[in-house]
Amino acid sequence: MSARPKRREQLVPTVALTQVIVAFSPLFVALTSFFVVLTRVIVALTSLFVI
Repeated sequence: MSARPKRREQLVPTVALTQVIVAFSPLFVALTSFFVVLTRVIVALTSLFVI
């Protein structure tokens, strides 16, 4: 019975880490999409200036 609490204590950080990753994954997706849009806008602007 004394081994069970130790296992829980070891699992707590990994569970917290997974929760943080799950919480931040949409933020990373939003950032990447924003950067893609930004690069496309820059490419469009540069092509307009070149022409």
